[in-house]
Amino acid sequence: MGFFSWLTADTEESVMNQYTDECRPVYLLQPGGEPPIYEPAYEGYGNFGGMDANIWLARHNLPADKVAAMTEEQLRQYGILLDVGHLCVDQQTGKTWGCLMHCELITDQIDVLTFRHYDAKVIDGKTPNELLALERWVSKPFSELVGGIKNPLKFSFDEKADYASLQPSKSCPRQGFF
Repeated sequence: MGFFSWLTADTEESVMNQYTDECRPVYLLQPGGEPPIYEPAYEGYGNFGGMDANIWLARHNLPADKVAAMTEEQLRQYGILLDVGHLCVDQQTGKTWGCLMHCELITDQIDVLTFRHYDAKVIDGKTPNELLALERWVSKPFSELVGGIKNPLKFSFDEKADYASLQPSKSCPRQGFF
């Protein structure tokens, strides 16, 4: 797995990792007046002050009973799906397909592809990539299919930044490194 990162919610600057000269302390902001989580030197793998950002995202967007029923790895995978996951919707049948780990945790309405999605024949002798190219399948953000993200990730270099007044942090195209 390579580096990944986000842009700050207030200034849209890259949260650079510790392997660059541009790394600096950053805060994972929290809703509801909770104190921000301080990270002095981001490593580049999603951990801020000992908190995995993807687990944070899952915990702050799932009902408590669902959180309690999931392992840390399942929460992490759900958070990744919320942040960057896409599922495919069949335009003819309305069926939803996913080829990511732990899709079965999300809903029983998703058919999980348990094979390499680029070479398996799924429908009418066509692969998922062919179905997407033919526009029979349409890629949709996972977050859209579950009703959105009520508490998105928001980062800032300013510990006093107000979570409620900021837009969600976007994924960093530089991956916090380049």
